[in-house]
Amino acid sequence: MSSLILPFVFGEAELLARLPSQVADYTLQKIPIHQKAYKLAINKPTPHADQIIVSPARFARILNIMNGLAYGGGMGMPEWVMLDCALLPSFFAGFMGPAHLLTASQRDLINAQLMISEADRSEIRSQLENSLTVTTGKLQDDEYVPLAEFCALARGPLTQILAFSLYSFKRGLGISAKALGLALWKNLGYQEQMGVAQWTNIAAVRAHLRFGRLEVIEPFTAMHTKAGESFIYKLQIPEISTLEQLIQSGLSRQASRKVICPSDKLEEQQWQLVYDSVNQRQLMQDVKQWFDQRIQEDKQVYIYGIREQESKQESKQESKQESKQESKQEQRKTMIEILVGS
Repeated sequence: MSSLILPFVFGEAELLARLPSQVADYTLQKIPIHQKAYKLAINKPTPHADQIIVSPARFARILNIMNGLAYGGGMGMPEWVMLDCALLPSFFAGFMGPAHLLTASQRDLINAQLMISEADRSEIRSQLENSLTVTTGKLQDDEYVPLAEFCALARGPLTQILAFSLYSFKRGLGISAKALGLALWKNLGYQEQMGVAQWTNIAAVRAHLRFGRLEVIEPFTAMHTKAGESFIYKLQIPEISTLEQLIQSGLSRQASRKVICPSDKLEEQQWQLVYDSVNQRQLMQDVKQWFDQRIQEDKQVYIYGIREQESKQESKQESKQESKQESKQEQRKTMIEILVGS
């Protein structure tokens, strides 16, 4: 991992004070949301040499833009939702680094959205941001940005959280960001995590499986922007030591793609969902039919892991230039196997 990539937690100062200062031997960069505190901080020496000072309003704007770009399809958060439903009652945890670690295309996309966002500001908002010294303009090379983030909310009196946001603009950091967030919630006494994922987003399902088997609460939900492909799941938050290993695994880019949760043993009664990754419509029909049968049998279903196998098919096509000669064209298919059982 680059020494420039640092773990951060972004939220209300009172909640940040309850969180540890170090996780997995890394100093946690605590970023309070109060812009006035930032204005005071930039006018005096940094209390800790390893603490990075960022403008919270600017950091929030960039995080919101990157979140929207990562999810796409109208799944981004309005700013008021980010503040009212995430930053005030909870916190974003993840990893930040200087903007020059982003690819040129990533920076172009973020800068374009920054320009649109700043141009759409009201006069009152512009004046307020100027008075609070909120940074504006395109990304600077040395400006720290949220490369990956994870956010969850506590579920009432339960020792359970609902995870609803996870993105990564650097390979491996998504696992590390979720592991960091879960470690912080575990430190606060929470034991379970609930979430929503899509059958069609195998990369996301694979990431969640790094933390253990997924208990399928509802195989399909109609109350989601991506209804028809979304399912609700629950998992047990691993021990802190395991989460610290996952933080390191993601940072070192050594996350396994083939064996997701080797510590979980499949029970005797098990089923497999196998599908062609290209044919998503057929996948949804097969998954629904499969779960309808399990529900009728009143069986609790868990997802244990995912395996991928690339198959090659050769098809003979007649060449236009060489009509009498046969040319071979290789077609590749990725067969994805979801391991499920009771």
